[in-house]
Amino acid sequence: MGLNPGQERAVREREKHLLVAAGAGTGKTHTVVHRLLHELGVDVLPAPAGTPVADARPTTPLHALAAITFTNAAAAELKAKLRAALLEHGAYALATEVDVASVGTIHAFCGDLLRQHGLRAGRSPELAVLDEGQAAALAAEVARDTVVEILAGDGTDVALGALLESHGLGDVTGWVQTLMRDADRLARLDGGDAAGEALLALAHEARRRLVARLEAERAADFDRLIVATRDLLRDEPAVRRAVQRTLRLLVIDEFQDVDPAMHEIAWLIAEPGSGRADTPRLLLVGDPKQSIYRFRRADVTLWRKAEREFERLPDADIVRLDESRRSIPAILAFVDAAVGPVLDAPIEAARRDYEVDYAPIRATQADLPGPGVELFAVDGGGGKVHVTPQREAEAAWVARRFRALHQERGIPWGEMALLLPTWTVLDTYMPALEAAGIPAYANRSGKFWSCREVQDVVLALRAVRDHADEVAVTGFLRGPMVGVRDETLVGRVVGRAPGAAGEEERLQAGLGLLGELRELRDRVPVHRLVERLLERTGYLAHLLAQEDRQQAIANVMLLLERLQQWSSEGVGEVLRLVREQVELGDEAPQARLYDRGEDVVTVSSIHSAKGLEWTVVAWADLSRQPKEKDDAMLVGRDRLALKGDDEKAAPGPWTDLRDEEAREEEAERRRLWYVATTRAKRHLLLAGFRVGTQEKSSPAAALHAALGKPVLADGGEVAYTGADGTPRAARVHVQRVGDGMAGAPAPAPVPSLEALAARVPAAPAPIVAPLGRRRHSATELMQHAACPTRHWYRYVMRVPEPPPEDAARGAAGPRPARPDARAVGTAVHDVLERIRHEEELDDLLEAAIVQRDLEVAAPDSAAGTAFRDEVRRQVREALASPEFAATGGRRELRFTWLRDDGRILEGAADLVTPADGGLAVTDVKTAAANPGDEPQVAAKYALQRDAYVAALGAIEAPVQSFTFYFPATDARVTEAFDEPARAAAAARLDAALDCLAAPLTAPDARRTTLDDHARRPTLPLATDPNLCTRCGYRRPGWCPGATPETA
Repeated sequence: MGLNPGQERAVREREKHLLVAAGAGTGKTHTVVHRLLHELGVDVLPAPAGTPVADARPTTPLHALAAITFTNAAAAELKAKLRAALLEHGAYALATEVDVASVGTIHAFCGDLLRQHGLRAGRSPELAVLDEGQAAALAAEVARDTVVEILAGDGTDVALGALLESHGLGDVTGWVQTLMRDADRLARLDGGDAAGEALLALAHEARRRLVARLEAERAADFDRLIVATRDLLRDEPAVRRAVQRTLRLLVIDEFQDVDPAMHEIAWLIAEPGSGRADTPRLLLVGDPKQSIYRFRRADVTLWRKAEREFERLPDADIVRLDESRRSIPAILAFVDAAVGPVLDAPIEAARRDYEVDYAPIRATQADLPGPGVELFAVDGGGGKVHVTPQREAEAAWVARRFRALHQERGIPWGEMALLLPTWTVLDTYMPALEAAGIPAYANRSGKFWSCREVQDVVLALRAVRDHADEVAVTGFLRGPMVGVRDETLVGRVVGRAPGAAGEEERLQAGLGLLGELRELRDRVPVHRLVERLLERTGYLAHLLAQEDRQQAIANVMLLLERLQQWSSEGVGEVLRLVREQVELGDEAPQARLYDRGEDVVTVSSIHSAKGLEWTVVAWADLSRQPKEKDDAMLVGRDRLALKGDDEKAAPGPWTDLRDEEAREEEAERRRLWYVATTRAKRHLLLAGFRVGTQEKSSPAAALHAALGKPVLADGGEVAYTGADGTPRAARVHVQRVGDGMAGAPAPAPVPSLEALAARVPAAPAPIVAPLGRRRHSATELMQHAACPTRHWYRYVMRVPEPPPEDAARGAAGPRPARPDARAVGTAVHDVLERIRHEEELDDLLEAAIVQRDLEVAAPDSAAGTAFRDEVRRQVREALASPEFAATGGRRELRFTWLRDDGRILEGAADLVTPADGGLAVTDVKTAAANPGDEPQVAAKYALQRDAYVAALGAIEAPVQSFTFYFPATDARVTEAFDEPARAAAAARLDAALDCLAAPLTAPDARRTTLDDHARRPTLPLATDPNLCTRCGYRRPGWCPGATPETA
């Protein structure tokens, strides 16, 4: 795909700073990629007449180019497109360097700059970046401590009297958290009155303490990254000059979404208007009509400021991209006619900088047969239309149109999207799609912590943490994990026996489980505790019965991942972290069920849809009206205001600021409508109009007025004309929702007790699930073969093995001082996986010790030297072996075998090489073995060999030979495999897997506690008593251990 004149100009002009106004679908990413290619010397433009080709191509090194995006996804997409373009043009060497290019988010750019130049300002180059959850928790802690300590009189000069006279302490603490996390705006704010100034002083003090905490911990939150970078560039001319010497081009994508500090960073680096030719050129790309992220501190007035500046500067220019390769003319003309006048209409008499002028764009493709735009309206028959039945009618119409377009036009589900103004109406629209048999996915970005399934687990953890937490204990017992009836709990309090059969047993089982989990609390990681909880309660089986079972189960799995990140914390600390994120409104995303590209309809908010496109887009709920702000604290561009008690009777600064904020929000809402109507490529469906009068201040009212307030009749049309002057028409669909008070909900009759009882379904059959995992490894199979009891503790109950006592190692005295075999093996395998040249050995060895957290002595100690020498010796022996020297070998080849019986086998082969139409597998054994003993050692790993032979044969190609290689003695034990031998290996593997699935013999196995090993299932002990001397489960007395007699 080539370049149009506007794009070519943006690519060719290298000497000026450029502001590129790229309307929806005009190919801004395509333009950015080609500008980067041009800078790198790739031939993407024709040379000007009379110019030698060699002189026409610049040759900027890749490290002198920087491109800033606002999301990791956008950065990844830009890198992928740049790499693909380089490969397409034959620039293979450059394509391999793209991953290390300076293409990333603004926070990554600032973090790198601080690490490189922070020492000049006395900052450590070691900088850990906190994620949103960590930053929010730290800010909450600092804000709370600051308020409490100042109230306690710690000597800080902050007068809180005026503030606390009319506002609660909880509100004040929350406001401080909000203000302190935007340092740049905090520095500009005016408090207005004594209470406001006191609040600002408190926020400044909290911010000062937060910065001190961050610097002491060598960390930064996202806000600190940007502000510290701005301050460094502003206050350290030497740093600024160093950055300017390094960069030739600075690209900022989505420039309409920058905040003042980001804007200042760009101007400090490039210095547009200075006349200097030795500073980086700016390429600022974006569309002010799509600035919709005020809640993320985006400031569209900065685009207007840059626009005015670039119009007058001799070293700057503005390029406008106005050719859309996305939408057909019918859709763009509708945007011209319906949205354009709304954007151009001033909110008040005088337009403000936050109001953006409309600029039409031209389509590069032809219209399709039939209308490109369809409108849906409800007819209340002259009566009031209630919002709920209107939305239900809209949802049903959207589902019908989606199905019709899928069946009649062959449009895939994955090319359709439903856009909603808010997630609160999802429960109305999603069931309509499901009822029509349409696969759909809600691309929600938040609400994770408020999910019912997540709250159930958190409630259970509260009950485990504190038996006196009556709310948590009662909620756990009556919830789906135990299911005790309310009357049973009440009866227990008043001394009445439970009436229903099985209630007492269920209650005792729930209390017993809580007691068991309390015994494990803070002895095992929290995620392991929750895994045990889920296994014992069958909670996942309960979720299988829910309508949204896929999402619910995925959310529980995501919760386990999050808890694993906090594995070093106790239950109490984990609950505190969860509570703070909930209180701060942390919009953590729910688990994603589908990836982009899967054939399902996307249901999205308009905000989340920005930057995306679909063949068919339906925008629903157009009758929604905006809500008026009533927050007690309002924050504007340069001032804050606190709501007074007499605000209604005597409006003051708070009312003035509320009205100004409402005007700015209205301007952004109009831009949101532009985004919604420009996502569609072929079909745009708008649902939410009414026959007659539209809802005041709603999108439907504004668009209806811009179209001339046409009459909406079923089967009729609404005429419109776009900037190209061609008359077009949108098709209208109308549905009657009732007569008189249309859609008014009728009072439902109260059912009798008999009718209610008849609705109760019969108790479902219990869901029987095997205890333990369905994902297995060769290590697990060998452990089960060696000692089923040890396997039960480690793999079924997931209890970490305690370290064995030295005294349990037998009466032979202490072991000789030699490197730990397990640590040596781990290090050898890790190095062999990564090493390509022997010169890398020492660096990779030290990296393995750190990354694998191996308990190894320092290099200058005798033990540390012995360990490293042994690893080096074995690695060198392996690298010199014929197996590792063979060409085409793959090291540490990981595999996952999804077997037909539903079981999964995982593993990693040390070395796999091609051999005679099949594979030759080598497994490195670093265990110490006396020369000649290698066959006996290899025999102990026969099950691992069988597992690898069967798995790799099923996944890739038949294994022709399997070798156990012992680098310590440079010995090999090799076995050839023909078809009968491979079948025998598969049979032995099946037998081992069947042993794992054998039922436990103890009827109360699921109620086993660790402090009473007698209740453990009756399982065989180790086949070799020597294994018990190194088993940690003997230490607390959970297992008696095998003896020569019992073995």
